[in-house]
Amino acid sequence: MKNLIFGTRDELYQAGFDVECGEPQTDIRYFVVAMSPDGRQWASSKCWSDDQECQDVCETYKLKGVSQSDFEANFYEIDPAYGSQAYQQLDNAGYWREREMAEDRY
Repeated sequence: MKNLIFGTRDELYQAGFDVECGEPQTDIRYFVVAMSPDGRQWASSKCWSDDQECQDVCETYKLKGVSQSDFEANFYEIDPAYGSQAYQQLDNAGYWREREMAEDRY
């Protein structure tokens, strides 16, 4: 895949429960994100618990790129960057309004 910009992100997730009090325990995981010039974004299906390891993988993608087959097998599309051309196209089609209305139904 050409013209992709690679970076990393992190997110908190529920890693289990405390054995003594039952409170949820959170942890952080890191993943690689690829963004096209129009703002479409893809996240790696593999996550890392070590930030440096994730950064190393990201640097490898930046230097060597990623083949089409590797990209299709290891990345999935996520929401486009806010304000990007891809975001505007979804907005013009009514996607974000429909999504907000669906979330309000809960």
